[in-house]
Amino acid sequence: MSERDAKQDSAYAELDRLWVRGCEILGCDLAVMGGAMTWVSERNLVAAISEAGGFGVIASGSMSPDLLSSEIQATQAMTTRPFGVNLITLHP
Repeated sequence: MSERDAKQDSAYAELDRLWVRGCEILGCDLAVMGGAMTWVSERNLVAAISEAGGFGVIASGSMSPDLLSSEIQATQAMTTRPFGVNLITLHP
């Protein structure tokens, strides 16, 4: 095995380790997190990402507390898989 091949194998082993760790942290099958895009990352997209094995994230944007609560509940009704909520703390 050449030195280049050994370095490449080492890099792949490290990447595999990080993928496993990401899955453990997120509680999902794939260490892929859906970006929270305001008014796009809502229940349908988030549930679809989570159902596919990734980690969907609701974009709270400027949602009121009541609207965010409804969105979380609706997402929970669509999937039993883990998902997250991106909260913007600078927004009143």
